[in-house]
Amino acid sequence: MGNRKLTLNKLSLLSFVLMIIGILLWLIYIFIPQFSDPDSPLALSFPLWVLTWIINPIGALIGVFRIKKDFGFSLFCILGNIFVVLFGFILFFLFLFNIL
Repeated sequence: MGNRKLTLNKLSLLSFVLMIIGILLWLIYIFIPQFSDPDSPLALSFPLWVLTWIINPIGALIGVFRIKKDFGFSLFCILGNIFVVLFGFILFFLFLFNIL
């Protein structure tokens, strides 16, 4: 077994950072109710989870650009970014049927 050196490009790391930002936005929206309550002074004009529909598809596309060089890490970032985008639909379904 040879030692394979893991080399990551800036684009791969950017894709990973965008995935982490999307996860943090969901966690803030779920666990800090002041950001989701419209009567709160901390509330924004739009919910934070909407940003995940902008940030994470960009992260997935950046991961696609790097898939030939950093296959494993880029594939992880692509799937992670897609899951964060689809997580909203999963939550909406769970809240719609009062599962959560």
